[in-house]
Amino acid sequence: MRSCTRRLLSISSLALMVLMLFACGKAPPPSTVPPSPPVPPSATPEKIPTATATAGPENVYAYHFGLMDLGSEESARDAMELGVQWGRDTAWPFSWGLVEKEKGAFDFSEPDRFVQMFQAYGIRMTPVISPYADWDQSTCHEKGDEAIFEKAEMQLGLYRQKPCDMDGYAAFVRRLVERYDGDGVEDMPGLEMPVKAWEVLNEPFAGDVGFASRDKVNDYFDILRVSYVAIKEADPEAIVLLASTPNLRMDREYYAGILQLGAADYFDVFNYHADNKYPDLDLPFVLSFMQDYGIDKPLWVTEFEMSEISAGTDAPLTDEEWAWAMAKE
Repeated sequence: MRSCTRRLLSISSLALMVLMLFACGKAPPPSTVPPSPPVPPSATPEKIPTATATAGPENVYAYHFGLMDLGSEESARDAMELGVQWGRDTAWPFSWGLVEKEKGAFDFSEPDRFVQMFQAYGIRMTPVISPYADWDQSTCHEKGDEAIFEKAEMQLGLYRQKPCDMDGYAAFVRRLVERYDGDGVEDMPGLEMPVKAWEVLNEPFAGDVGFASRDKVNDYFDILRVSYVAIKEADPEAIVLLASTPNLRMDREYYAGILQLGAADYFDVFNYHADNKYPDLDLPFVLSFMQDYGIDKPLWVTEFEMSEISAGTDAPLTDEEWAWAMAKE
């Protein structure tokens, strides 16, 4: 595997994406399909049948391991050589303001670049939709705290609140999903691996990531509801992921709030960023929370960070020990 294995595994903290399909109560189809044997890396990515939310998973769901932030040709190539099947982008390439730079003026060059690169290496994408466009936000909001925002993607702008024009935002989402859904209508030229899973915002209740709303629960619920409807209008087969939290114990009140508003009607997958400070990535707590609120849906872990702490030691690990710790998780 060249030197990419060492380069990816020798860092002290590694951000990973794992699509783990769990369920509470009666299990939906994605969690009942046994995994197929892993496919060895190939220099020529194979074409995989597109999975749908309504018909149940195809072979695509047999591969539960992926990597985050594959923003360069080198990282995407390394991921392919490691046999990675999924990739999750950062929050900015599919943000409203980056694509619709001013009202009615669309530029898909950045998201096109990511989709083209991922499909060139046979990696399925889970984009994060960010509902921020400064030209829209400035009509009803004040700018946020630059000192906080500079810790996250500055491409998301300096407001980062609920869109002022929700109809305009919905129109953007429909057009975005339509471009990458693979139905032959207004698709990106050269599209071969349609995007079938969309995440609505990234960690909206973590202040340093960016969602600056003062009424986070109601505002995120509105964003989720409008996004879900728009995504399904463009592609009824698309899968919608709830925005994740880096620590459900800390953000429990927020998630309880949106669920009490009816959020369960507006996502297909409960999404979690696993916290390595707790045993078993704190998944028993997450599954218990889902059961408490009657969430009978798949659970995808779309981010977790490996560290010496999560590996059960405070001593530096060798490459082999990192590999073992990752496989164990």
